[in-house]
Amino acid sequence: MKKLLMVTFSAGLLLSACSFGSDVSNQKEVKFGEMMNKGKRVSFVLKNKDEESTPDKDNPIVAYIFTNNGKSTTYDAQGGKYDLGDMKDKSQDEILKIAKKQDKENIKKQRKEYLGDARNDKDVQKTNYEESIKLRGKDSSITKQEKRMLESDEKIYDDLKNLKYTEPKERDLKIEVEEDGTGNDTEKERFYAFPRYVDADSYEFVTDTKTINHYMYEMNEANKNMTVYDDKYAYLSSSDTGKDRYYLATKVGKKSEKSALDKPDSKYVKRED
Repeated sequence: MKKLLMVTFSAGLLLSACSFGSDVSNQKEVKFGEMMNKGKRVSFVLKNKDEESTPDKDNPIVAYIFTNNGKSTTYDAQGGKYDLGDMKDKSQDEILKIAKKQDKENIKKQRKEYLGDARNDKDVQKTNYEESIKLRGKDSSITKQEKRMLESDEKIYDDLKNLKYTEPKERDLKIEVEEDGTGNDTEKERFYAFPRYVDADSYEFVTDTKTINHYMYEMNEANKNMTVYDDKYAYLSSSDTGKDRYYLATKVGKKSEKSALDKPDSKYVKRED
C-alpha cells in the first residue's frame, strides 16, 4: 500500500466563476508548481479506470487539494463517490462543501474498519496475559511485560474508539523534483499534499505534516490538455499502468494547450537531495 501511495496519485484543479485572463493557467504551456503557488485553486486526485491511459469525465476523485499561494489543504475521498464530470458548473465553495463531507465520511470509515482489528489485538493480548499468570504468576517479569502490552493495546483501542473528527489544517505545499541526466530538465515531480489517514499498523489518526509527508503524489509525464464538457484541463500522469495509474489534472484557460513538469531551477520546487 505504501508504495502505491508514494509513487502514484494524481490531482485535478478546477476554478469556477472566474476569468483566466493573464492567469498562469492561461499560458500555452502550464506548470503545476507555478499554478499552485499563485492564487486560490482546488485540485482533484483522479484514479485510473481499468486499463485506460488517459483521464476523462468518468475518472473517480480520490482526494481534493485546495491551494492558496503555496499553502495546501487536502481532503480524503478514497471511496471515489464523485467523478471529475460531477464537478461541472460547481463553484469552489460548493466543491469545498463536498470535499469536507467526503473527508469526514472517509475518516469515519477508516476508524470503523480498524476498530475491529484493534479490538482483536486487545483480546488476543488479554488472553496472553491471563495465560502468563497461570503459567508464571503475576510477579513474573514476562507476565509484567504481557500486562504492559495489554495496557498499551487497551489504550490504542480506546483512543480509536473515542476518535473525534477534526477538519484538516492548511500546511505549506512542498514540491520536489528529480533531475534527468542533463540536470536541465525534470524526470519526476513529487507533490507532498497527501491527506490525513488512520495508520493501518498503529491505528493512529495521522495529522502531523512530517508523518503525512512520507507519502506524496509522484508524476513523471506531461500531456496535451483534455476537455471535459466545456472545460479544458491540463494534466500530469504517474508512471504506473492499469488501476495503479493516477493523474494530476487542472482546469486551465482557453489559450492553454499542454502541461509541463516544473524545471529543476523553478523557485516553486526543491531539487531532490
